[in-house]
Amino acid sequence: MPLVAGTRLGPYEVVAPIGAGGMGEVYRARDTRLQRDVAIKVLPERLAANAQALARFEREARVVAALSHPNILAIHDVGREGATAYAVMELLEGATLREELRGGPLPVRRAAELAAHVAEGLAAAHEKGVVHRDLKPDNLFVTRDGRLKVLDFGLAREEGGAGPPGSGTESPTLVRETDPGTVVGTVGYMSPEQVRGDSVDHRSDIFSLGCVLHEMLTGRRAFLRDTSAETMTAILREDAAPLDESGRAIPPALARIVTHCLEKKPEQRFQSARDLAFDLASLSESSGASAPALSTARPGRGWRWLAAALAAVLLAGLSYRAGRGAAVREAAPPPRTRFMQITDLPGIESTPSLSPDGKTLAFVVRGHGNADVYVQRVGGHNPLNLTTDCAKDDTGPAFSPDGERIAFHSECEGGGVFVMGATGESRRKVADAGHDPAWSPDGGSLAVASEPLHNPLARRIQSVVSIVDLAGGASRRLLEQDAVQPAWSPDGRRIAFWGLRGGMGGGGTRDIWTVAAEGGEPVEVTNDPHLDWNPVWSSDGRRLYFASGRNGALNLWRVAVDTATGRTTGAPEPVTMPTRVTASFSLSREGERLAFESREERSGLYRVAFDPERGRLAGAPELVLGGSRVISSVGLSPDGEWAVFTSGGLQENVFVVRMDGTGYRQLTDDAFRNRGPGFSTDGSLISFYSNRSGRYEVWTMHPDGSNLERFSQTEVGSQWYPEWSPDGKLIAVPGLPTTRMLDPAKAIGERIVLELPALPDGTVFHAVSWSADAKRLAGMGLRRDGSSGGVWMYGIDSRRYERVTTSGRIPHLLADGKRLVYYDNDGELRFLDTTSGRSEQLVSIGWTGQTNNRDFRVSRDNRQIVFARVENEADIWLMSPE
Repeated sequence: MPLVAGTRLGPYEVVAPIGAGGMGEVYRARDTRLQRDVAIKVLPERLAANAQALARFEREARVVAALSHPNILAIHDVGREGATAYAVMELLEGATLREELRGGPLPVRRAAELAAHVAEGLAAAHEKGVVHRDLKPDNLFVTRDGRLKVLDFGLAREEGGAGPPGSGTESPTLVRETDPGTVVGTVGYMSPEQVRGDSVDHRSDIFSLGCVLHEMLTGRRAFLRDTSAETMTAILREDAAPLDESGRAIPPALARIVTHCLEKKPEQRFQSARDLAFDLASLSESSGASAPALSTARPGRGWRWLAAALAAVLLAGLSYRAGRGAAVREAAPPPRTRFMQITDLPGIESTPSLSPDGKTLAFVVRGHGNADVYVQRVGGHNPLNLTTDCAKDDTGPAFSPDGERIAFHSECEGGGVFVMGATGESRRKVADAGHDPAWSPDGGSLAVASEPLHNPLARRIQSVVSIVDLAGGASRRLLEQDAVQPAWSPDGRRIAFWGLRGGMGGGGTRDIWTVAAEGGEPVEVTNDPHLDWNPVWSSDGRRLYFASGRNGALNLWRVAVDTATGRTTGAPEPVTMPTRVTASFSLSREGERLAFESREERSGLYRVAFDPERGRLAGAPELVLGGSRVISSVGLSPDGEWAVFTSGGLQENVFVVRMDGTGYRQLTDDAFRNRGPGFSTDGSLISFYSNRSGRYEVWTMHPDGSNLERFSQTEVGSQWYPEWSPDGKLIAVPGLPTTRMLDPAKAIGERIVLELPALPDGTVFHAVSWSADAKRLAGMGLRRDGSSGGVWMYGIDSRRYERVTTSGRIPHLLADGKRLVYYDNDGELRFLDTTSGRSEQLVSIGWTGQTNNRDFRVSRDNRQIVFARVENEADIWLMSPE
């Protein structure tokens, strides 16, 4: 029976119906806790009453909800209200691709872009073992801002047979089962193996996407026949209708992609949706699907190449907005762009630097040990390690303007900035401190930052930029405000950098500025809530390229800048790149080449049994929750039954999940940075810190996400990672300028009752955990350069510190207050008995490059450890004109 407006399903109030079908009704509803509109799908009674079907629905909802990809419809919640079972999803504004296609075929560029969006979403699903199996225009949604979302990842599986014979692809979705021999999918978009009833894998989705792309380009279905039976026969035995029969000029490269998707045998198709997405994003043979090029050259041929590419992009956009009902003239082909993967080592290759001629690449490789600087010829396959004689980290390489030298940071010889020959010879120290060196155009000076940057979302300290004179070794501070990743303009006039607006005590907004090379007042390049970082000048100095999350993914943008004044002369423009997360750019002075880092970062939530008496694990780690999101901090409920965590990346929200993987739910959904969640002592509240008030403060809410309230209020500094004492009487809150003690019984403006002193070595004490008797605090030292100063104990009564280790971080005290588990510098969890000194390696959870997050928790009974295991992969790619 349809629901009426005002009906309550848990905390959701039905507003109006959206649509209905065989798989249930969909309604617009209001989430009364978070005050946001959502979409609710109500399951048919026949499924809601079937215990097996309902269990499968909830299980699959958890799997899809964990995907968390911008091209996949987000699932917020599942629940039951009496006999009514429902799923809560994000509410989309726009139209399905089916509705878009009623106006005829799409412009070629637009079709390729949307297909790339689909492929990206599929890739995220396939990597987690989720196959869609019913991809079609009806299940693809184009939002008002032009993004595409993949819907219906098999969440509600209809039991029963096929519908009556109909007209080709208008037939309904057939039986949705998992066993071989059962037909699965929608007629006209099925793969041959689906038609035969064989087992299917991710390559079946690639065939279906080929059908959809064919239809976007031609306006006709690839295997359209008069009946369903004839359509399925055509899928098995015939080729798709030729693309040129549509009378449109389809780029040959795009036609080959469609053909490759529609191969009858799975092993002859694209073998991954990730490869398909890359090819769609980096087509180089037609105007309809080429990535725009970028300027890396002086005025002349390179500038004309860029102008032509930009013109083609703008014309393509105008033709799309003009409407598909009328004939539009396709844009002229832009110059072709080529993408090439340069490195393929296991692990992380990062921070590339191209030599001025664009023929040699310097970069950093971090395996299981320390980081080293490598060089490799572009197109070659034999990287050379230049820093094998240093057993500590070597990072941030930068070629000199003449290509003869490389500047870099090293932890050897006490740490500092070094310069060596381009093949590693004649290394010498030029400064005692500094990171991410940037050369002046004359090669006589370096601009360096004081903070080592591993992750733009996990800043550690207030950083300053200084200028180092290589001849005399003198150093001068360039400016006072927070600044990292300096970049010197080619004419030597200005230095670009990014930093935290308001510093470490501000609201966490990342923006870009430039400042005159001799110092002075910085001029802002960006001033918006987006993540903007990694500025790099074009070789002619007319534009500043930078990484930004303003389009929903970390990608490349550019803006015109007048180096005489530092002012921008236009709005930021996107530059299409073939990967979803792109960073660490380097432009050659010649050859119009761009090197960049392509990142893949994900983590899973695990639990493992722990024997506190023996100080050893009592079993193997078990996966609680997987997915494509990055879990950046973890908290546990007092009874150990629930975990609360934060998602990393551009959107940082708070989630909860039971330790058996059920009950997964998102509690916040906004553009603020919501971090460091944990439960109060009695479990009635979840506390976290957020910049929603303009600076980082502590906030609380109920475990169901309701009653969001500000908990702390300070005039200076920031509040991070609230940690409740076992008796609930105090909350330790690390931050700047120090760790503070808050009394929850006092009024909000009066809760700070104690500020802890600095550590004996002058570093900041970052509190992490309490002893069971609330008499001791374990924490870590946070040095000025962001590195860990080891594990420390603080006595609440004595108000004195005791050093436990010289390295490591995130110490969690066990019940006796004398033993602990901490995270060492190599990504390992270790057990330590502070009385006997016995130390035991427990489990590797991966190197994150971060100092002050909560990667793991020990349960209150000390019987289990919950942690987020990080999986990182990064390779270096090259973009260049053909």
